[in-house]
Amino acid sequence: MEKLKIGVYVCDCGINIAGTVNVGEVVKFARELPNVTIAREYKYQCSDPGQKMIKEDIKAQGLNRVVVASCTPLCTRSLSRTRWPKRG
Repeated sequence: MEKLKIGVYVCDCGINIAGTVNVGEVVKFARELPNVTIAREYKYQCSDPGQKMIKEDIKAQGLNRVVVASCTPLCTRSLSRTRWPKRG
């Protein structure tokens, strides 16, 4: 079985999330979780640069799981289906 390599991406959503949640602390916590290869904070994860970052990390880090904490799963789900590489 392939070893889990998880990327965790926590969105600030401007101040919508970051105004309530200490996003930096969430990312710091995520980095210590088992099988988390990379954890990042980004201002607008659904933006083109935010999506590009995930795609590049998938390739560079060999990620086979991605967790995105953002304002709405509808936005991230549709983006993930069209912009991130498919993995088995």
